[in-house]
Formats: sequence, C-alpha cells, structure tokens
Amino acid sequence: MRYWWTKENLSLIKEKDFFSGTEFVFKPPAKYFDFPFKLGKNWSSEGIVVGKDDKGNIWTLNYKIDGKIAGLEKISTKLGTFEVYRVELNHSYDSWQYSCIWWWSPFLKWYAKKKGIDYVREITSTNVLPRVIILANSIDYSLANELVQFLNNSLEVTHTYPDDFEKFKKENFIIVLGGPEAPETGSIVREILIPEEQELIRKEGSINMFVKRDVWRPNQFVFVLAGDNRFTTQKAPKKYREKIIENICISTSSYTG
Repeated sequence: MRYWWTKENLSLIKEKDFFSGTEFVFKPPAKYFDFPFKLGKNWSSEGIVVGKDDKGNIWTLNYKIDGKIAGLEKISTKLGTFEVYRVELNHSYDSWQYSCIWWWSPFLKWYAKKKGIDYVREITSTNVLPRVIILANSIDYSLANELVQFLNNSLEVTHTYPDDFEKFKKENFIIVLGGPEAPETGSIVREILIPEEQELIRKEGSINMFVKRDVWRPNQFVFVLAGDNRFTTQKAPKKYREKIIENICISTSSYTG
C-alpha cells in the first residue's frame, strides 16, 4: 500500500493498493495524529472515503478515526532503541472496524514501529526526507541560495553540475535551473521540454516553471525553472518554490508501508 499525507499535520489524503490499483481518497484528509502529543490526549476525524478500482468503478464509505496517546514507551528495533509515544487508532468504515498501533518517535518524526491486523513493521532507515537534485551551472546555482535554504527546511538537497548529472538522472525529484539557451544545462532542458515550452521561456521577461513526469524513469518529477535570461531565471525559484514543495510532499510525501 502507498500513502499520501499532508505536510502540515500528516493527515491521510489518499492510499493506493500496489497490486489491485484500487485507491481511496479521504474527504477531508483523515486526521491520524493531533500534534503536539500529550499523554492521554484523544481526537477524532470523520468524513467520506471515495474508492475507485482499476476498472473505473467508484463508491463511497463513511469513515471515522479515533486516536489516543496511550503511553510513553521505550522500544528496540533493528534501527536502534527509541523513546516513543504509543498511538492507538480505531478505524470505522461504515460497518467495518479495525484497530492499529503506531509507536511514534519524535526523533524520527515518523513511526519506529507499527502494528495492524495482520502485520508488524519497523522503520529501517532514518532517511525519511525526500531527496531533491538541483541541476544547474555555476552561474545559476550561485543565484539560487534562497531556494537551497528554503528546500533544506523540508528536503535533502544535492547539487550537481551538468557534467556529473548522468549518475543522478534516475532520482525521483530533479530541479533544473535555466532555459534552453543556458550554458551547459541548455541541451538537457531541450531534452525535457517540447519546442512550444522552450519558446515560452524565450519570451522577453518570462518567468516559468514546467513540471514534467517520468522523464528518465517512472514516477519521476522534473521541475524546470527558467526565464529568458539569468536574472529572470533567478526570480523563478522564489515564485514557484511553494509549488515545488507542494508537489513533492503531496505526490511523494507519500510514504509506503
């Protein structure tokens, strides 16, 4: 199963079954957690779930989730020993009900362990932040300090120059700074964008962002930020940086497991 969560409070937006392709959209997003945590705290969330299978059949269910901070514990996992909150969740979908437990780690900002009807899972890596690659020549990168600082608040950020880009082409998230005429990066931009999109960038005073999917691998997001010169390109990150975070944290802020 794959899950999509809101960035602000980790409410569940959508879940999708890997094998059947069936997806469920929660309206409003289901409030799994109520931060900040406090021992004994209770909360509830309710709304409707819209289900859709791979044949296009659609149905709705009423949902309700009751949550409780049931305890403070210390647990040991393959990754290490953690101080955790024991979060007990009771789910109701019309007449169907089930319960699960999350052992939430403030250090990991995610579960150290969780238990459902027929599974027990432990986190196996602390690398829970999505990684984004910034592809830029030396000029455009030197003008992007604000973007880098902004992204570092939510993401793991790695910069690469065009000469070294080949080893990063299969990453999930790539930000390209510069247009089709930019030194070094221009040939890569022309590979990503269709001619009509390239012409939009060439218009005087233009400031653009293009979001492209599956450019070099499935489930990949490539963001091209560009203007008609280096100075308008410099303005693009500030204009569109919130949209980049939104795309990454909602589309892939999907967590699996």
